[in-house]
Amino acid sequence: MKSTAKTETFLSSVAVTKDVPPSHLHAFDRYMLMFASPFRHRKFAMCFLLSGVSMYVYSSWAIFLVSFGESVGFTPRMAVYLSSAGGIGGIAGSALAFLQFYFNRMNAVTGCLLPLVINGLSLLISVFSTSYGITLTATCISGFVQGYHYSALCGLMTTLLCQYHLRDGIAMTFLSEGMCYQFGGFFSGIVKDYFGSTNSVFLLNAVLSFAAIPFAVIWTLDKGPVHECYPKNQDSLE
Repeated sequence: MKSTAKTETFLSSVAVTKDVPPSHLHAFDRYMLMFASPFRHRKFAMCFLLSGVSMYVYSSWAIFLVSFGESVGFTPRMAVYLSSAGGIGGIAGSALAFLQFYFNRMNAVTGCLLPLVINGLSLLISVFSTSYGITLTATCISGFVQGYHYSALCGLMTTLLCQYHLRDGIAMTFLSEGMCYQFGGFFSGIVKDYFGSTNSVFLLNAVLSFAAIPFAVIWTLDKGPVHECYPKNQDSLE
């Protein structure tokens, strides 16, 4: 009976916490509630998912970029130049994102939707191209949009949460990104070993980029404001 009553209390607190402040909940319930609460903000949920996908794609792309160049017939020096081009592009993309935030020109379309489309196409061009110049250009563009995309997500995230959930949401996002970054190389290595080619890694990254587009569209179409939550009413989004 006690266990059932406790479970009902926790579930009701997650749904709408109006009468029971989080400080009065059991420690484990407060811990779980901390993770559930920021996702009441729908646009943050989309951003959280997209940031994890972005970090996974970046990690696997960066790790296998040199080996990808060698596998398609480029010399080791030419393959290293691919990595350099991607890195330079990433820096330039992050700088552009900063300028757009500075001049208040950043939004979900330019910061999320377009980078996913461009990155997916760039990865496909890299895989199917037989020209070193085209592959080098596509790699630079891919690095550019990935650096731009990640910087844009980090900046936009602060506009998708209320002040009460801001710290929890950012901490959760960086935790997710760290996990995706660490597992990016691991799972991509499994893909490479299974299919026997680094092309499969880049193709998977392109598929993930295109698969994330519907979520970016949902975020773009959601024009609702960010509702402020409060400690005693933290999940009530009218």
